[in-house]
Amino acid sequence: MITKLDGVATSEETILAIYDLIEEGMKQITANVVGLAQNVLCDAEYLASEFEDAAREQLPDELEWCGYAYDDPVVRLYLGNYLSMAPSGKYYTPFANSNVDECPFCKVEKGACRVCNGFGSVDAYLDNEYWGALYERANDLGYWIENGDGDPLDVFVCRSYTREEAKAIVDSLDK
Repeated sequence: MITKLDGVATSEETILAIYDLIEEGMKQITANVVGLAQNVLCDAEYLASEFEDAAREQLPDELEWCGYAYDDPVVRLYLGNYLSMAPSGKYYTPFANSNVDECPFCKVEKGACRVCNGFGSVDAYLDNEYWGALYERANDLGYWIENGDGDPLDVFVCRSYTREEAKAIVDSLDK
């Protein structure tokens, strides 16, 4: 059977061989993207010391504010800008998708695409893998990732403290 791939007549066997090669390449790229995300928070000891320093700076204000709320105090460390961290360099919004390139293999392959894993975009798939790995790594360390309140492109790693922990840290500053 002869099929057209980007306007070029190609046998189905050749197309399947091309997909197999691309699928293998995507597995390697995905592994690299996941590794990159895990490296962002790779040094747990360094991160813990950074949180100690940030806690001394941020907790006095956090404790005062938490007196009016039910939340525990939270310390945030800036990781970077979303656009520079995401593999694609793109920020996705529900109202604009002109910056998303469609996966060219979804049009040709029947069923779930093996290249973009059904996302419809290779960029969206790789970004999803990156952020998923980053969230998982942060969670493994007892932290979480969130975007900035004022600028959603700011990315922070966060840790909460009980009020007792926060009070002990603040009290130690007074000594």
